[in-house]
Amino acid sequence: MSEKLIIAETFRKTEKFQDALSLYEEILHESPHNAEGFQGAAYCTYHLHRLDDALRYSDLALELDQSLVIAHTIRAYVLNINGDNEKSRKEAKIAYELDNNSPDALCCYGTMLVFDGEFDSAIQMLEKATKIDSTIYVAHNNLAFAYSQKKNLKRQLHHVGIMFRLRPSIRNAIRYLGALIGAYSLMFSIALFVIMILAYLTKYKLLLIFPLITIVLSILSFFVLAIKRQWKEALKIFLGILIIGGATLFVYFGR
Repeated sequence: MSEKLIIAETFRKTEKFQDALSLYEEILHESPHNAEGFQGAAYCTYHLHRLDDALRYSDLALELDQSLVIAHTIRAYVLNINGDNEKSRKEAKIAYELDNNSPDALCCYGTMLVFDGEFDSAIQMLEKATKIDSTIYVAHNNLAFAYSQKKNLKRQLHHVGIMFRLRPSIRNAIRYLGALIGAYSLMFSIALFVIMILAYLTKYKLLLIFPLITIVLSILSFFVLAIKRQWKEALKIFLGILIIGGATLFVYFGR
């Protein structure tokens, strides 16, 4: 592997996709039959949302070397987005059969199983992927979703927490807080109930800041779930907002 290809791979693995792509394109200009260069370019263009280029580069990589695992996974992801489920699952399976210890192959196959609603098998695949490489954001994201569907809220919280550490953002912070509330909903409910009773009995209405913060966080969680079209979970959050909001208003105006 050339020094330039090593640097390009480092950029790719640290998610500096545009920098990596520029190097891969330089490599391909110098060596038009470099299969790993095409594979790297496919990976980067996929993550830069250039799906046609990603499919083209992965096809060129596989024309040169059918054993390239990542090229097959990129084809699987793009074909799935394009609605060709049968071919996408086939590509994911090929990648897995080529190397069943590759975190990329495990993540891809597990992701397709999540899409197909096979959550138990998906969890097995994705957990194995994260044990081999704990930095795969997509695997943690799909594990969080799979565990939410299995009602294992503490494992969901675990993976959402890792997602926030890997990619700190307001959206992931909101998801983490929502998962935290979901995982410990009984404890939160008891704590809020006690706080509201104290506020009602003592007239110390500053205590209501805690349920108000909960309402704000719940509203943010509701919008995140609504955007993701998880209507059942969003409805639960909405009902919680109404109950906490109504109780807060009662306490505030009740005495």
